[in-house]
Amino acid sequence: MIPSFNNAIQALLQVVRRANAAGEPLYLVGGAVRDLLCQREIKDLDFVTAGNTQQISWAVKRLLNARAFILDDERQTARVIHTLPNRQTILLDFVRFTGETLGEDLRARDFTINAMALDVNQPDQLIDPLGGQQDLQKGFLRVASEESMRLDPLRVMRGVRMALDYDLQLDPYTETLMKASGADLAKVSAERQRDELFKLLSLPQPQRAISRLHDLDALPALLPELCALKRVPVSAPHVHPLWQHTLQVVSYLDQLLDALLNPNSPAHLTAYFQDFLTAIAPYRPELVSHLQKAIQEERSRLSLLLFAALYHDAGKPEAMKLGLDRRLHFHGHADGSQEAVIYRACQLALSNNEVKYLACLTQHHMRIHHLASKALPHQNAPSTAISVIPGAAVWISVSSAWQTCWQPTKTPSPLPNGRQSSAWCCLSSKPGGHAKKKLSRRPNCWMGMTCRRFLTFSQVRSSPRSWKRLKKPRRMGRSAIKLVQSNLSANT
Repeated sequence: MIPSFNNAIQALLQVVRRANAAGEPLYLVGGAVRDLLCQREIKDLDFVTAGNTQQISWAVKRLLNARAFILDDERQTARVIHTLPNRQTILLDFVRFTGETLGEDLRARDFTINAMALDVNQPDQLIDPLGGQQDLQKGFLRVASEESMRLDPLRVMRGVRMALDYDLQLDPYTETLMKASGADLAKVSAERQRDELFKLLSLPQPQRAISRLHDLDALPALLPELCALKRVPVSAPHVHPLWQHTLQVVSYLDQLLDALLNPNSPAHLTAYFQDFLTAIAPYRPELVSHLQKAIQEERSRLSLLLFAALYHDAGKPEAMKLGLDRRLHFHGHADGSQEAVIYRACQLALSNNEVKYLACLTQHHMRIHHLASKALPHQNAPSTAISVIPGAAVWISVSSAWQTCWQPTKTPSPLPNGRQSSAWCCLSSKPGGHAKKKLSRRPNCWMGMTCRRFLTFSQVRSSPRSWKRLKKPRRMGRSAIKLVQSNLSANT
């Protein structure tokens, strides 16, 4: 038994029947049929025919007083854009058969659940030669043919999205084909990769989509910078290897943003979310307003935040060094993360404003910890945070609201003269670099710091006169480091 379309869709089908005055075979196919069987909202209508698609689409345009244009002259693809009475925009696409018949067209599609059709003149009779309805009922995602992935490698990403969105399991043979075609994603245009990736990031629990792409060997072709994260083991204060840590950051960010936008959802009634919502309550309207302002019309700010979360530690594999304390250190990794996200964003053809936004987020993601370590007063925390990093205000201000409920357990001990010292060191991606970065107010926090090969030290500035100021950067061997450590210990 096939469910009935709602009144708005039935009215559109009636208009399409009137527009097909020549009586050409005309079928509704793809996602609209699938969503009808799943009783989901239908957002677009795809029609295939052996007739003149331009003639039918222009007739639909006149009857609906809508807009229409040609998408692809070679395949005779036309699109009509219509606004429903509830102000929802719906797309009506008209395409010629791929092949000579409807059966050939359906077999050339990606998955069986998208290879079903309805005759416009008999919409109560399902045409399902590949068993798509049965696959939906059993909860399986199966390719329409063994050539499916080869014809369009982007179907690997689309398959992951369909499986997660419709709660389906990949058929074993389908999974094998998808894994074999993962590397071919590099042949797909950047724009198509980008659009499908951000659809994945817009799903609930987006970390599952990224993990699934990794399992299907698709990440090296899509987001190659993330592959190196698998090499980084657990390092304090983290409790997971870097890859799992990154996925958890994406997961937690998705949950916090969802709680921020939907505070009354039953999923957010736990004490954890209630504490968060209580802390953020004074700033919630401004944060929600900020999140709802799109940087680029085609992509939401939320998905860009999640993309930045994926890359926030992308610089760690290259910055990873074993310190004198026998612990792994990643000093300066934010710079590497920024370079990685800028390069990938440009490769995916994101806009300049989106690239700047992602660069700001990754470059300053550690600033949260610096703000928390200073224990900002309650009334100044959010404003100070937002003024520090305007482009990343949502991340920083959310964390600042948290810190209003947080009391520091330890403060840096003062120097003998009662003043705090500021340690400066020179971090560079190349030997002899001169890029100064203020590290901390603690005098010995820089010790053992390395960047790729060795530590360069440009200046130590503090109140005790016995500490020397080095005029030129130079390489520091172990003996020099021990000497400065002993001076620090003697003065503190």
